[in-house]
Amino acid sequence: MGTWGTGLFSDDVACDIRDHYRQLLEDGVDDGAATRQTLEKFEPYLVEPDGVALIAFAVVVINV
Repeated sequence: MGTWGTGLFSDDVACDIRDHYRQLLEDGVDDGAATRQTLEKFEPYLVEPDGVALIAFAVVVINV
C-alpha cells in the first residue's frame, strides 16, 4: 500500500475503495448493497485515525 501524492486518490486504499464500489454498481448491484459490501470489505481501513479511507468512500458515494 502506498501514497504517491497529496490528492485524496493518490492513495492505494482510496483507489481500491473507489474501484470496488464502482465495479459493484457496474455489475448491477443496487446502491444500498454496494455501499454495505464496500463498508464491510474495507472496514479495517475506515476506522483508521487518518480518515483517508472514510473520506474517499464518502466522496465516491456522493459523486456517483
